[in-house]
Order: sequence, then C-alpha cells, then structure tokens
Amino acid sequence: LRSEFAALGVEFENRVTLFDEYLAALRAIWLHPETPVTGTTFAAAGEMAVTTPVQKPHPPLWIGGNSPATLRRVVEHGSGWCPMVNPAAVASSVRTAAIETVDDFARTADKLRQLLADAGRDPAQIEIQVAVPAVDFDDAAAVGELDRFVSAVGAAGATRILAHVHASSASAAETYMTRFAEHFGL
Repeated sequence: LRSEFAALGVEFENRVTLFDEYLAALRAIWLHPETPVTGTTFAAAGEMAVTTPVQKPHPPLWIGGNSPATLRRVVEHGSGWCPMVNPAAVASSVRTAAIETVDDFARTADKLRQLLADAGRDPAQIEIQVAVPAVDFDDAAAVGELDRFVSAVGAAGATRILAHVHASSASAAETYMTRFAEHFGL
C-alpha cells in the first residue's frame, strides 16, 4: 500500500526496482559475505559479520504474487512461489495479475515451470503454496468443495496448501487448525 511506503520514506514507484535489488543483495550476502554489496539505497562496503545461514545455500526465498515480475523473481531467486487464487478485484487491490480459477492457476504454474526449465532450473525444486479458504467442517458441502479445490490445485502443481483461519479467538483458531490437520491426515 502507498501509505506503508510513505511511512518508511520510500517512493512507492521505486518498490519494484528496490525489491529486485534487495533480493539480489540478500543472496549475495548469504553466499559471499566477504564481497561488498552496494545498491541505490544502501552500501555494505566491507566484509559482513553475518551468521552463516543454517539452510544451505541460504534460507528459502518464497515469492508471492501473480505478475510476470513475480514469476521472473521466482526463477531468479526463489525457492517457492505463493500465488493468489482470488477474484480479479482482490488481485487488483494488491496490484498483481488475476488468477481467478484453478485453470488460471494451472496455466500460470505451467508458465513458471517452463520459465524455470528455460533458465536451467529444475521445476521440481520449486515449492508452490496455494492458500485455501476457511471452511465450516460441519458443512459437508463446504468440505467437499474444499477437497475438490485442494485436489485440483494439487493436480495443477501446488505442492503445499496454506490454511486461512478466520477465528474469533486463539482457542477458536487452534480448534480450526486441529480439525484442518485431522481432515488432511496431518
């Protein structure tokens, strides 16, 4: 949101360039901490005293969104992709391309796999996480729809699902997550 960038004193129009620059800088610092890294808004001129990441070669980088720029970032830097399967109005509100249906998701996942292969990356090495809507587990029809959606996005390439919890309390959220986990055999 524009207001979030304004609060940080960052020009909203520069967000894409800065994001790309920061992703590259993070990877460079993790992989080669002895090499200086500079950007348009930062400089690390000497060797950085960073704790070596536990994950190798670096912590996983998950990139969220649906745009061509998002897919490019996943290809260049990503360990995972988090698309938004939502109505166009939701996608528009967060300034990303619309992926409204499972078929849209399948086409975009296919495109990502092709871009990865073209770049010499193994598409099987990239996780794809799709959020699933909250469901009333006492409503058999709603649970059936959830199961169909999860099955369809799995067939289209999703490797993980993310539960959305709309709960009135921590206890209600815990109850929902327990039922969700039991439903999926986790």
